[in-house]
Amino acid sequence: MKINILARRPDSLALSCAAFVFGILVSAQAQLFLPPTRADRELGAQAAQQVEKQIGLLPAPALQDYVRAVGRRLVTEAGDDRFQFSFDLVDQPEPNAFAAPGGYIFVSRGLLALLNSEDELADVLAHEIIHVTRRHTAKRERRGFVPGLLSVPGRVVGRVVDEDIGRLINVPASVLGGVTIASYSRDQEREADDRGLKLAAAAGYDPAALATILTRMENTIALVVPESSQGKPSFFNTHPTTSSRARDIERIASGLRRSSRQPVATNRTDFLRRLDGLVLGENPAYGVFEGGRIIHPHLRFTLRFPADWKRVNTPRAVAAIKPDGGAAMILGIAGQGDDPEPPARAFLEKLRDESRIEPTRAERAQAGAWPAFVVSVTDKTGRSRSEMHIVWAAHEGRIYQLIGLGAPADVQGIRASALTLREATPAELSAVIVRRLRLATAQPGESLEALSRRVGNVWSADLAALVNQLPRQAPLVEGQLMKVATSEPYVAR
Repeated sequence: MKINILARRPDSLALSCAAFVFGILVSAQAQLFLPPTRADRELGAQAAQQVEKQIGLLPAPALQDYVRAVGRRLVTEAGDDRFQFSFDLVDQPEPNAFAAPGGYIFVSRGLLALLNSEDELADVLAHEIIHVTRRHTAKRERRGFVPGLLSVPGRVVGRVVDEDIGRLINVPASVLGGVTIASYSRDQEREADDRGLKLAAAAGYDPAALATILTRMENTIALVVPESSQGKPSFFNTHPTTSSRARDIERIASGLRRSSRQPVATNRTDFLRRLDGLVLGENPAYGVFEGGRIIHPHLRFTLRFPADWKRVNTPRAVAAIKPDGGAAMILGIAGQGDDPEPPARAFLEKLRDESRIEPTRAERAQAGAWPAFVVSVTDKTGRSRSEMHIVWAAHEGRIYQLIGLGAPADVQGIRASALTLREATPAELSAVIVRRLRLATAQPGESLEALSRRVGNVWSADLAALVNQLPRQAPLVEGQLMKVATSEPYVAR
C-alpha cells in the first residue's frame, strides 16, 4: 500500500503491502506444533525482522521513546505478562498501524502525522494490543490476493535468479508472483474495539478518540485518493471498517469511566512538538523518482527505467516491473568491494551447476565510469524464451547488482536502461526535495488560508483543515499551534 497524505505512488503499492503481509501472515494450523505463546513469540520475531528490512524503521529516537512510553502504560494496565511488547515506528508514508504475533506493534509516520492528541495514539495502540493478547493475528483469515507482479518463465529464473532477487529486495521472490492477504474478521475487530476502548479508558485516555482518528483517516484518504483508484491504506486492508463503526465506538466510549491519570505529553502543544520534522510522503533517503529516473541522494547514483513500468522502492533495492509482469529490472547492493568480477564468477558457477546453461555473454564492461561485469543468459526451458542481463558494478566500496529479465522483445529497453546507471551530479542531488511536517503559530486575526500562505504550506486548504481537525473557515486563535507541510531541500547525512 502506497498512499500518503501528500503524494501518491500507486505503482509501488503492491509489493510494499505484500512484503510486510508476507512476513506476518500465519495460520492457526501452523501453531499446532508449538506451545501457543512460544509460537507467537517466534513468529513475531521473524515478522519484526522482515518489517525492519522491507519497510524500514524510522530513525527518530525521541519520538520512538515517547510512543514506547505510551505503549508501556497501556501494557502495564492490561496486565498480560504472556508477551513482551515492543512498539516501533516504521518509515511508511501511509497512515498505518499493525501488530505481529507475540507483542510486536508498529506505527507508521503517516499515521503519526494525522494525530492531534495522545488520546488518539493511545487508542490505536490499545486496539493493537488487544489483537495481540487475544491472538487475532494467529487466527486471521486469508482473503484476497495481491496481483502477481512477475511472471517471467524459465528454469534460470526459478532456480538461480530468484535467489538473487530475494537477497536484494529482502523478500522471497515468490512474493513478486502474488501473495495471500490476511484480514481480521468482524468479530475480531469488534472485540479489539470493545476491549481496547476499556483498556485505554482504564489507562487514563479518552476512548472516544479512536472514532475521531479513524474518521480522520478515512476522510483524508477520500480527499487525496482518486475514486478510480484500487488502492487503500494498509490499515484498512487489515482492519475492515464500516460507516457505523465510529458510532459504535462512540456509544461504547460513552459508557466507560476514564481514570484520572495524566498523559505523558502535558498538553496538545507538547504533543505536537514531538511530531515536528516528520517526513511526509515518500522518504528521499530511499531515492526519489523524477519521471522514469531514480536519484539516490545517499548512495549518489541515478538510473533511468523503461517508461511506464511500475516502480517498487524498498530500503534495500529499487525495481521497475513491466505492467504485464513479463519483464523487470531490480537494482540493489550485492555487497562490499571494489572488483565486480568475483560475485559475477560466483553467479556463473551457480548457473552452470544448477541449470546446466552457459551464458551468451560474460565479460568485463563499464557502467558509466564504474568498473562492471556483465552476464547475459538465454533461457529456453520455460513456456517461452526469456532473456536475462545481470550487471555487477563497483563504486565507492560497494558492489551494485542490476538484474534485468524479460522476453526477447524487452531486451533492447532493458539494455538501454542499464546503460544509464551512473553517479548523480551535484545539481541532481541538490534538486532533491523533502516534505516535512512543521508547526506554525497563528498570528492575530489570521485565517488558516492566510497562515498557509505565510509559511508556505503545501497542503491544500481542505487537507490542512482536516489534518488539524478544524472546519476550513474556522477563525484561528492567536498563538494557536497548527500542523503544516513544507517543501525543503533534502540533506543526505
